[in-house]
Amino acid sequence: MFAAAQEAVANSMLDPEAARFRALTIYNESSGIKTVMGQVNGKNRYGGYVGFTTFRVKVAVSGSRRMPCQAQLASCQSMRIQ
Repeated sequence: MFAAAQEAVANSMLDPEAARFRALTIYNESSGIKTVMGQVNGKNRYGGYVGFTTFRVKVAVSGSRRMPCQAQLASCQSMRIQ
């Protein structure tokens, strides 16, 4: 569950391989939907980390498959400094 959420968040960042995660939590919603919340830190174009930002990813669960269906970063634009 955490891996699917982390991948969805990291792929939306400038440098996905540099993403650092902490405080991961799973919340149950309706049947087949879970929400993963936590914080992520990523690098800007200068190679410096910009600070931890809260994220939330809704993950659809079907058997052994986990598919992120919605990812939200509280401050996504700060990860994409030009």
